[in-house]
Amino acid sequence: PEMGPLTSNFLELIVQPGFAPQWTECDYADGRYLNECTTGMKAARAATGAPSAEHGPSSRFDLGYTDQPYFGLNAPLLSGAFVPSPAAHEFWTCTQLAAGVRPGFNPVPAGLQKPCALGLSKGTVPYGVTGDGNLIDIGQWRIPGMQPQNWNEGVRYHTLVGATELTALYYNDNVNGGYPASLKWTPYTNLWTYEYPDIQDAAVTADRPLPIPASLAEYLPAVGRAEMLYSNHNSMDDMAPTSLTGQAWSDVVKWMVAVDVDQAYAPWLTQTGNLSANVEVYDNIIMDNSKTYAVANALSENTVKNDVQVLFNVGTSWWWNDFAPTWTMIYEVKGRNIAAFPSIVLNPPWTKKYFLKLQAIEVMGGDHEYGLGWFKGESLLTAQLQYNFNLL
Repeated sequence: PEMGPLTSNFLELIVQPGFAPQWTECDYADGRYLNECTTGMKAARAATGAPSAEHGPSSRFDLGYTDQPYFGLNAPLLSGAFVPSPAAHEFWTCTQLAAGVRPGFNPVPAGLQKPCALGLSKGTVPYGVTGDGNLIDIGQWRIPGMQPQNWNEGVRYHTLVGATELTALYYNDNVNGGYPASLKWTPYTNLWTYEYPDIQDAAVTADRPLPIPASLAEYLPAVGRAEMLYSNHNSMDDMAPTSLTGQAWSDVVKWMVAVDVDQAYAPWLTQTGNLSANVEVYDNIIMDNSKTYAVANALSENTVKNDVQVLFNVGTSWWWNDFAPTWTMIYEVKGRNIAAFPSIVLNPPWTKKYFLKLQAIEVMGGDHEYGLGWFKGESLLTAQLQYNFNLL
């Protein structure tokens, strides 16, 4: 119903029970979801496609890891190996292991170092490099169960105010989008735990046609968009020597502004098609960011307070969509990382039953341990042939 200036009102309630069976297997070399995928009823609540603690033989499509010592972020050993964050805490702090850290790269004062109980076992995963009794025993990753207190709930309100479309959202996410964070140490032992933090999200969005002169709007019908999301109590990897658990917390604010041009008449470019383009500026703000926070498990990189990215997309067509090129790219300020996705769709002019799409995926940049740079060197060329037919 309409309410004064508010029109097109509706309210959406979301309830996601914890019952989420997954009928495909998700065996990991580290046993993280042991017996939970084909026999459990909640495996699909978790993201079951993340890299394993044992990376071979899939390293071609894995993240890039460092082979350089970084004081306060990893533990370079006398043997030449590198222990990344957050596991470096154990090697810095336990006297049995600290002796093997390269001199000058242990930030934990001698007074905080002490003998650790390194022979403990969780008894939940009998194999793998992070299994029972290993130097780093993570054990099973406990996915929140199906009890009502572990369900996800949300509410979304939508309305129109004149030409402005508005939404407001609240969402209680008990599984952090399916991703565990962060790896938490039980101090002075070899035991570690992955958790799925409960995240509360509140967001607002707005979009409306931009107030530009009609003579220009005829050729560039532009729409402005803006979004902002507040997320409370996000888990962070903390490499501070005094943070014995290796875990800290911070609220996160994400915002985005964009301008879209959809199906613009562009006779200077094409007589048989249109022009579509959009530009987005995105910023992820860690409100309580610290110079001791690490980007993620196994990466020797600090977080940044403002992770700014810019997306640009432009596409057009000729000969009534027989040739449809599109250029999409993302620029990430941190590390000057760039991801480009140029593509072209080729449709024979004599039929619409089939077409060919050619695309390149290219990742470049100066920081292979942050954001887009994680996929640097994994460039692809793809070809997709689609044929449409009618069985009737």
